[in-house]
Amino acid sequence: MKKILFFTKYSPMGASSRLRSFQFFPSLEEKKYVVHHSSLLGDKYLGALYRNEKTKFLYLFLGYLKRLYTLLSVKKYDIVVIEKELFPYLPAWAETRLKKAGVDYFVDYDDAIFHNYDLSGNRFIKRHLSDKIDLVMKNSKCVFAGNSYLAKRAEMAKALRIIVLPTVIDAKKYYKINNKDDQYFTLGWIGSPSTYKYIEELFPVFYELKKEFPNFRVNIIGAKQTEETKDFIHFIPWTEESEVEEINKFDLGIMPLHETPWELGKCSYKLIQYMGCSIAVLASPVGMNTDIVIPGYNGELVKDKDWYSGIKKYIEHKDKTITQGKKGRVLIESKYNREHNINKILTEFEN
Repeated sequence: MKKILFFTKYSPMGASSRLRSFQFFPSLEEKKYVVHHSSLLGDKYLGALYRNEKTKFLYLFLGYLKRLYTLLSVKKYDIVVIEKELFPYLPAWAETRLKKAGVDYFVDYDDAIFHNYDLSGNRFIKRHLSDKIDLVMKNSKCVFAGNSYLAKRAEMAKALRIIVLPTVIDAKKYYKINNKDDQYFTLGWIGSPSTYKYIEELFPVFYELKKEFPNFRVNIIGAKQTEETKDFIHFIPWTEESEVEEINKFDLGIMPLHETPWELGKCSYKLIQYMGCSIAVLASPVGMNTDIVIPGYNGELVKDKDWYSGIKKYIEHKDKTITQGKKGRVLIESKYNREHNINKILTEFEN
């Protein structure tokens, strides 16, 4: 049996690691792989980060020491997978050393983290680390890229092999529930405090829609309220156990984004979550959103100045949310699901 070591950035508490690595462990184990993992940043770090405590720096330092220790035994594994990079904000010496030692590693990206370096406002970081992620990609056996923008960067870095793997859902976990309150039109968004800014910018649009449509309301999952809002805007805590039930309450799921290099690297995961629950989608025409949203089929793309009219059309033609939601689920079952990705991953590992 082959042994695999995943160097994840976070413990399962971190969404990116949970979705890009941990959710595939059971399937790999079913195929008789022995799976080990080493997280750089664990639950204590994430807890301190969310509470904005200074102890997060201690946990970060301890994480670096733990990772350095784990690297000493890396040769006993048949397959090594690195999520993003081994040591953030340090040169790619560790990945380069693995390559020289004959360790063929895979590397996985769901964000444009190379822009942490090549677009940094810190001149020292920009000067000395701009090409860090390019080196990590170039020295890898294969790059798993979450979208075409990330894959293009890997191509420019002269990566040996590149496989596009969107961030996907377990299609068995996400499903349609008939729990909508039909007396309302519920617009929904799911995210985190760090991405709340995108939805917050649309509050003036929501206030105008509420004046015209008294049955309009907004459900925001996973972000903390930062200002006083009207009572039709509801803030709902995120839990893994409740997210499917809460998403199913939406009539329409949205994903506003800015058009910047960082956003181009995003993998549009919330759109996939909505579609998994048969929810129609409305999104900014930025990055991977343009790959996932097929206008008139599973949703629509809308520019910044058109959010009011874009949402209004769905309120006035609520039947579109049902037909497009069903078609979105078809796309989930065909390609945006865990089984589709694990088959690609297994092919690369077995080769």
